[in-house]
Amino acid sequence: MLNLFRQKGVMSFIYTLLMGAVIVVFVVQFRPNADSPVSSFSRKCVAKIRGTCVDERDWRAQRYLLRGQYDAAGVNWNKAAVDSLIERTLLEQEAKRLGIRVTEDDVMNELVRWRVHVTVPAAMRPQSRSLGIDPSGVRWTQFGTKEKPFDQSVFEKVVQSTTGQNTTDFIDAQAQELVAARMLLLVAQRVKVGDSEAFDQFVFERSTTTLKWVKLDDSFFAEHFVGADKAAIDKWVADHKKEVDDAAAKLPKDAPNKLFDARQILIESKKEDAADKRAAAKKKAEDLAAKAKKGDDFAKLAKDNSADTATKDSGGRLAWVTLSEDPVLRDALAKAKPGDTVVIETPKGFHVAQLTAMLEGNAAVAFPLYRAARAEELAEDSGKKLEAALKGKLPVALDAALKTKVEDAKKAGKTEADATAQVLADETRARIDRAIEDVLAALPSTPWLTDDKRPRLEVGTPFNVTGAPIPGAEDPTAITAAVEKLNPQTPVVGPVKSGKDRFVLVYSDKHVATREEFEKEKAVYTGVMLAKKREDAIVNYLNTLREGLGKDNLTVDQKYVTAENAKGAPGEAPPPAQAPFEE
Repeated sequence: MLNLFRQKGVMSFIYTLLMGAVIVVFVVQFRPNADSPVSSFSRKCVAKIRGTCVDERDWRAQRYLLRGQYDAAGVNWNKAAVDSLIERTLLEQEAKRLGIRVTEDDVMNELVRWRVHVTVPAAMRPQSRSLGIDPSGVRWTQFGTKEKPFDQSVFEKVVQSTTGQNTTDFIDAQAQELVAARMLLLVAQRVKVGDSEAFDQFVFERSTTTLKWVKLDDSFFAEHFVGADKAAIDKWVADHKKEVDDAAAKLPKDAPNKLFDARQILIESKKEDAADKRAAAKKKAEDLAAKAKKGDDFAKLAKDNSADTATKDSGGRLAWVTLSEDPVLRDALAKAKPGDTVVIETPKGFHVAQLTAMLEGNAAVAFPLYRAARAEELAEDSGKKLEAALKGKLPVALDAALKTKVEDAKKAGKTEADATAQVLADETRARIDRAIEDVLAALPSTPWLTDDKRPRLEVGTPFNVTGAPIPGAEDPTAITAAVEKLNPQTPVVGPVKSGKDRFVLVYSDKHVATREEFEKEKAVYTGVMLAKKREDAIVNYLNTLREGLGKDNLTVDQKYVTAENAKGAPGEAPPPAQAPFEE
């Protein structure tokens, strides 16, 4: 036949035309994505799992099913789709081994109920709900109207616009998804929660502790108990020479080389003010300076008269500052001697300034380091002394004197329980306050006492295992670990270091959740616990399947997992995301 066509040119030409027409029809009818297995001829494998090819078209559709109308920041949808299909394939392989099958009717029964299944990869399962996928792996997708819940034309339109697939490929993929979903359901259904297990967990989570504490702030000890003792500074510098040299090396060459410890009262006065007004401001400053020199409380004078809002509430305190932003004030104080009180005119007005101490050169560099280190030592030592002082005094037991107070409280209308609780709480606070005073009184204080960071007893609210024992503590885990040691026999623990802070912890109360409390919440609590336990089991199962693969059984084309083209296949723009079809 072929020889005949070679011999007869016309017939050969006609034959060629016929063959071309057949090829055109073949391409049109059996193009990629058409409802025909011929489309498999152009298959590209995104990954291979034990020899099973994950087709690029399935990967593309899976990416859109996972993303839906959501585009969560930071999600690599390409990798998510690859992981989803790997895990779906592994679940299919396990289902085949166990004899789990689904039919096309099973799939259609899901679709007519608008249930589209998608395998959410283990790493993304905590995000499922935020992606619009329920815990069972279903993305609810509308395939009809209220009058006609499932409409074939709507189904075809939604499938094509959201996944890029034809309905045949989509149904085949959904059959695989349904098999995977049934495997996960089988894993979940094997998980149970017993009554005793739920109760034990309830007790663990719902039992509460109430804590008292005393905070030992390093800055309080620095301000009140670390003076500029030249001998002490020199001794510390000798032991920490490298630390001081390193700090000096980091300073700019033109950095101020003096530190001032002083107080000030600002009487505002501008140069453009009338002469009599400026004269009145100057006289007021001079009168205040005279009072300070006679021994009047400078802190009180500052609080009552200073216009400097930054320092007046702390008694005008300028604690070890360079005053580089106030050169006139700085230069005037540099000429003064410790103890001097002077009146200085600056663009802000008239300052009544009293110099307490001044450091220069290497001592000015070293003092902030020395002060911080010394304050930390004092805070730690004070915490230990406070703990020792409270041992044997807590918890408070009712003696004759306290019982009398209880009776007095009852006469005032309190119940026995409330009166007893109040008397014990008051006595506890009184004993702790006295112990704090005794510890601080033993320290050589500076004359700048303020109470803003002073150690004092604070009482927290009940917290459970997930709560914060002390709000704002830098390292809650350190506090939690120490709280576990507290009980009526060990009522005080400390000092406990939490970040930069220290605390002495005092036992207040512990409430152990009861069976009666559990029974009131049993149904809901057990349900939530079961759901979480099942979810953990599913994630562990998926991770176990992947861990069992090995390098030889899994290969992935890396161009499909990069985030670079996360919204489309390599070289392709994604189809538009389709919202659920509306009537």
